[in-house]
Amino acid sequence: MSAFDWITYLVLAFGLGVAGQLVRVAVGFKKMHERNLALSEKTKFDHKKFWTSIVLGAMAGLITAIAKWKGNSQIDPEFIFTLMAAGYAGSDIIEGLIDNGLDKRSSGA
Repeated sequence: MSAFDWITYLVLAFGLGVAGQLVRVAVGFKKMHERNLALSEKTKFDHKKFWTSIVLGAMAGLITAIAKWKGNSQIDPEFIFTLMAAGYAGSDIIEGLIDNGLDKRSSGA
């Protein structure tokens, strides 16, 4: 596989991780907005949290693509869905690990 093929493969993984995370953001924002409507509160958009989650989704897509590499360049619909799912769920895993590490540091563990 050439360097151009690798870059293309990783850009695809990056984009699909972002796409999966955007789905998660949309679902979460809709839920938050509905909850806030019920409480008569304004829904605030946190730009830092949004961009952090997008980056984490992209990283999850990249990590999954590298881990799933089997030496061929065949990209099928199942693989595309896997990368989007990694972006959707992977950011939760990464955020959980980061939060857990921060909690342990602040508690002195």
